[in-house]
Amino acid sequence: MYNHNRVSCHGATRIIDSSTPKLFNNKTRPSSYMNQRTTTTDAAGMSHGNYNISESDMEPPFYYTVEEHLEQSSEVDLLDFRPNTAISIDSSLTEGIMVEIILSSYEPPLRGVIRWIGTLDGNKKCTAGVELEDRNKDCSDGMYHGKRYFNSPYQTAMFVPLSLCRKDSRFLSSLINNNEKDLSNADEDLSLIENQLIRIRGNVPPPRTLQRDMVGTMKGIQGDMNSCYLDVTLYCMFAFTDVFDVVINKPLAQDAPQEYCKVKTILKEFIVNPLRKNYFVRAKNIHLLRLLLHKVGISGVLNEEKDPEEVFNKLFPRVCRAEPFIKMRSAISGQIQAAYFYQLFIERDNNIVLPDVQMLFEQSFLLTDLKLVEVPARFIVQLPRCGREYKMYNKIIPNMRLDITDVLEDCPHRCISCGALAKFECKDCYSSKCFREQIVCFCDDCVIKAHSHPNRRSHKYQILKGYDDYREQYSSSAELPREYLELFAVICIAVDHYVAFVKCGSYPDSPWCFFNSMAKRIDNPCGYYEPEVVIVKDVHTWLDSREKLLTTPEADIPFYIRKLTSDCYMCLYRNRDVAQFR
Repeated sequence: MYNHNRVSCHGATRIIDSSTPKLFNNKTRPSSYMNQRTTTTDAAGMSHGNYNISESDMEPPFYYTVEEHLEQSSEVDLLDFRPNTAISIDSSLTEGIMVEIILSSYEPPLRGVIRWIGTLDGNKKCTAGVELEDRNKDCSDGMYHGKRYFNSPYQTAMFVPLSLCRKDSRFLSSLINNNEKDLSNADEDLSLIENQLIRIRGNVPPPRTLQRDMVGTMKGIQGDMNSCYLDVTLYCMFAFTDVFDVVINKPLAQDAPQEYCKVKTILKEFIVNPLRKNYFVRAKNIHLLRLLLHKVGISGVLNEEKDPEEVFNKLFPRVCRAEPFIKMRSAISGQIQAAYFYQLFIERDNNIVLPDVQMLFEQSFLLTDLKLVEVPARFIVQLPRCGREYKMYNKIIPNMRLDITDVLEDCPHRCISCGALAKFECKDCYSSKCFREQIVCFCDDCVIKAHSHPNRRSHKYQILKGYDDYREQYSSSAELPREYLELFAVICIAVDHYVAFVKCGSYPDSPWCFFNSMAKRIDNPCGYYEPEVVIVKDVHTWLDSREKLLTTPEADIPFYIRKLTSDCYMCLYRNRDVAQFR
């Protein structure tokens, strides 16, 4: 009765057939099927299990009635089906929709986004091509039987019957129903929700390190509908550091709208303080903040999917009236540009296999001809990617320390050849990659030697600002200071969902944690999300060793380290000494 040919494995492409009870449970597969298993290695050096089934036997997914399914399975069913009921397909599922793939009622669903809907060759039934959030060795990059149906990162493409897909429950919320709720009632919701919440007044300092009662489910910030971008940004900024406290502590001007003052109060006393004292913030607290932001005119904040940039571009300057975190000067116009975060503008270099933030940071400042006016107390870097649509490099290493010395306009620089005080900077030497991947500066003697080479005679070098002031102050290379920023958080995006890695303390070896505000959806009449905080080991060990990341097989790199380097979207740096004064 059970037709094992209905489960097809072709190369590294995973085909899920809804007639397969308890997928990946060897007990439910015929012994003849299991005996045909072999192991092969693909071009990427990854081992895959394959089944020696002829091409003619490898059928696309079949569809069936539940009655047939019950006859085939003698064990617990995948889903709670009723006999004689055909499997239904949600007509609202289209390309670009986040979905869950339900393989078992007792196992968590696989999650991803639909990239293709149609029929596979030889089958007229409706099939979905799904890009999973996490890699799976049995998946492909969007090809099936040698034909490409869509593009997806390596080992993330899965083909499944559309009937096994449902909308991702993490992005459903009972707090707001856009079809039934009139957003004009925001004032009533504000007073109703605020009266139900407990506020913590005063100044609550962040924890010094990660403690046991800060880890696990229902820790951190509980997700509201489509709020992951806001949840992870606030968690990164306030959970374990106080460098952004100036945003919520500095009083607004007397003529500021009353709603703006209330936003800062809600942010501090209903979100930041409970997070630091109780290690948990309810979704209603976040909902209250979103209602207020909607009231002051920030559109779409209640229900739309947004990015962390929204927090920095709208909440801080417009509502909190915070001073820009970064000040840069253009060498072309001489004008000072202020910003709340810095977006890297670079050109892809195909010779670079595994870049780091330091490398891309310096390249971007050179290409845009900018210099930092001062050492920033807080520095947010947006990496060269745009959600899932564009990703310049498959992996980027967030440096634990970011050296900003060579992009400061008023700072002593070191000669790249001899280490003495530098007088000149040569952007052509950097562009032509004559030296190491760093900004190239020379002293009086070395600049002549370096540019005596025929390939460098046409280079144009410039005198560094402030050289005459530093010449007498720094007599030896050992005295030249370096200015560093410390990494304390990384915001990541997988498909369309934001998560975060956060450093829990101020010491070099302080522990790190992984935060997901919508780790699990609890489906009941009062459905809600369970946030989760997980300890991540050896983050500094891996990020400080580029060679280790390059030489270690992908399968041997810990899951969270792979996620950190593959999905990083924004890196948050700080200088705690400067933050005491700004």
